[in-house]
Amino acid sequence: MKKVITILLTIIVGISLTGCGEDSQSTSYPELSYIDNHIEVDQYDMVVETDNDGSRVLFFSADGEKRFKSVYVKETTHLKLINIYDGGEPLINERIND
Repeated sequence: MKKVITILLTIIVGISLTGCGEDSQSTSYPELSYIDNHIEVDQYDMVVETDNDGSRVLFFSADGEKRFKSVYVKETTHLKLINIYDGGEPLINERIND
C-alpha cells in the first residue's frame, strides 16, 4: 500500500511540476522571439512535443486545433515554423542567431 501511495504522489507531483514549469522554461527558448515575429505566440497554447539535446519541437494550438509547428535544431540553430492548419507553408526556414 505504501508503494502505491508513493507512486501516486510521484505522478501527481510530476504532473503539477510539468504544468508549472512550462512558462518559465519556455521564456529561455531562443527561437520564440523569431516565432513571435510571425505569429502572436501569446494567442496560442504552446505544447513542447520534444526537447532533447538535438532539437526542440513546439506546437501552437487554438480552439483545440494545432495551427503551427516549430522545429529548432540546436546545434545548427536552424528554425522551421510551419503553418500546419492552413496548407503546411513554412513561415520560417532559416538559421537564427540565438
